[in-house]
Amino acid sequence: MDSKDSMEENLELFDSLKLKVPIVLILNKMDNILKEDMEVLVERAKAWGKAAAVVPVSAMQKKGIKELLAEIIKLLPDGNPFYPDDTLTDKSTRFLVAEMIREKVFQLFEEEIPYHTTVIVTQFQEKETLTKITAEIIVTRDTQKGIILGEKGKSIRELGTLARQEIEKFIERKVFLELFVKVRGKWRDNDTFLKEYGY
Repeated sequence: MDSKDSMEENLELFDSLKLKVPIVLILNKMDNILKEDMEVLVERAKAWGKAAAVVPVSAMQKKGIKELLAEIIKLLPDGNPFYPDDTLTDKSTRFLVAEMIREKVFQLFEEEIPYHTTVIVTQFQEKETLTKITAEIIVTRDTQKGIILGEKGKSIRELGTLARQEIEKFIERKVFLELFVKVRGKWRDNDTFLKEYGY
């Protein structure tokens, strides 16, 4: 409610709604009145007795917003998690790690490697001091494999270092990352490969 509105009229309106859920009574525009008047309003609102919380705010000045959110969170019911522990929304950590590696492939090699190249995480093992990750980079031609490996493995080592650093920031743990490059021509036309790669 607006701090300048009639408290009595608003409370009568709230009573008529016959709400069956917890009520948070928000007193807005508190920057427009004296501190003493604000304290009186808050006490009158609390005396109403039907609000689970009374929160004075100033939406214009963004004051009281943190306190309001805290009160709302207190009233939210606990629920079962929608996803397993290693998932963020509907994408698993393994999937996101694979995408990070794939992103580095395209950053390093740009147009030399086609965008239908994919990455599969074949091992994601939490050890005591680090996480061991093994991944396969799937390309369609031997020439693409050669580009990713580079002379004496120089390119794949650089790729591995960049990907490992980003993955460590993401999962907040030390990572041992092992990368392999595999050639599978026309893998996108093969149902078995598509299922294996999560498509």
